[in-house]
Amino acid sequence: MKLRHLAAALLATALALPASSALAATTNAAPSAAAQRDLVGDLITALISADLQRAVTVSGIRQHLTALQAIATANGGNRADGLPGYKASVDYVKQRLQRAGYRVTVQPFPFDFFQETGTPEFGRVSPSPRTYAAHSDFATTLYSASREVTGRVVPTSNIVLPPSPTPSSASGCEAADYPPETAGAIALIQRGTCPFAQKAAMAEAAGAIGVIIMNEGQPAAPT
Repeated sequence: MKLRHLAAALLATALALPASSALAATTNAAPSAAAQRDLVGDLITALISADLQRAVTVSGIRQHLTALQAIATANGGNRADGLPGYKASVDYVKQRLQRAGYRVTVQPFPFDFFQETGTPEFGRVSPSPRTYAAHSDFATTLYSASREVTGRVVPTSNIVLPPSPTPSSASGCEAADYPPETAGAIALIQRGTCPFAQKAAMAEAAGAIGVIIMNEGQPAAPT
């Protein structure tokens, strides 16, 4: 058995250490017992690591990647937490570990999860009413609340229009960016400088009932 051979090799190495130390005693102090244990531990780690490296092959990696991609394809191209593709992925890993002889325990844990369960709606009431197309004209910000709001749109005080040649807006990053009229209204914020989550938190603290985050307006700016 490989582990017995490994143990025998380590034992032989350990037994040889004191003799080697004795031969060198004329010039160097003998290694301490702790140093010898550390050396044996390093040898164990190196040998186990070598076995692991030999066990991980390109063909094996590709086999698992193909299986996981098949799971994603069968579940709408998604294996994210909270979705069926994630559970199927967990089941695959669990089954492979069990097949290899492991006793597997799946530990549940809480986490934040966001999923659109319907088609979002966004429109201008006045002037010139207009309905915008979901996923092309606009996208829902992650972890948005599930409710309908209608209200006046109030811009932050530091929106950069026209936009500078390169991104420069810090709109909505500070409490001072929100005028008093923001309370009870929908805050209009320009992207840039700080994360969307920070902008949304600042708008909420200012009393906004909703947030619209728009691009800065440069031709090559992200959407």
